[in-house]
Amino acid sequence: MKAVRLHAYGEPEVLRFEEAPDPTPAADEIAVDVHAAGVNPLDWKIRSGALAGLMPLPLPAILGWDVAGVVASVGAAVTDFRPGDAVFGMIPIGRTGAYAERAVVPEPALAALPQELTPVEAAAVPVVGLAAHQLVNGLGDLRPGQTALVLGAAGNVGRLCVALAGRRDVRVWAAATARDLEHAELPDHVQHLATDEGGLDAASPSVDLLIDTVGGSLLERAIARVRPGGRVVSTVQPPQVPAGMEVEGHMLQVAPDRAALEQLGQLFAGGHLPLPEITTYGLSEAAQAHAAAADGQAGKLVLVVP
Repeated sequence: MKAVRLHAYGEPEVLRFEEAPDPTPAADEIAVDVHAAGVNPLDWKIRSGALAGLMPLPLPAILGWDVAGVVASVGAAVTDFRPGDAVFGMIPIGRTGAYAERAVVPEPALAALPQELTPVEAAAVPVVGLAAHQLVNGLGDLRPGQTALVLGAAGNVGRLCVALAGRRDVRVWAAATARDLEHAELPDHVQHLATDEGGLDAASPSVDLLIDTVGGSLLERAIARVRPGGRVVSTVQPPQVPAGMEVEGHMLQVAPDRAALEQLGQLFAGGHLPLPEITTYGLSEAAQAHAAAADGQAGKLVLVVP
């Protein structure tokens, strides 16, 4: 099969479009003919070597953990899928990925592809959708009547956190730069905090849950807005909560979850969650996609497999 493989860490040019062995599914795995594979910030951070100490991969490696396609074959223990089924899902991070004509995926990491979504649309949502779902409904433990503040609310994960939190009968504050908030198309009921215009000063709200997708000094400033008994959850770094605040801090490690994928798929298919703005590249153009991602290309990048 054709695949994009990483033989050494470095700049985008280290990604090679080449022949690779066809993967063989184990008993509880599914071989998927890949139609589209999402590109996430984690992909290019791993490729660069920035995470080599935390997430070492046996090289050569195939990146990409968002996948959509059609079942090619199933292992002997697989019960819920059969060849020809359209599926999408999240390959567990660290396993052989989706930048290839075929990928092997554990059965619990896949869900049926809703008819209303194209493979390209479906490949844009598993990692960001599951991250948002787990931030709001899992680690965040957000409950009706509470207040949530989302840092980076105009980004792919942030926008979904805002939308999912809004479905739980809570008050939602969205924090990003004024320009990003203007273009994010957030729901009307969401309150805006422009981080470049003093939005996190003493007049900003007290919240029960702080969801962080930015990190750094912005996270440090926002932690002061969390009420005693509240929570801080981050996709970027372990939150450093000052002693005596009576606030829990957690860092999310997003993981596959079929039940959540099925729920998210129906919400996206029904127009209840916003799809990101998608830019597509061919599989052989993975290096160009990584360069665009590192340069701050907005929206979600997806590799299309012929």
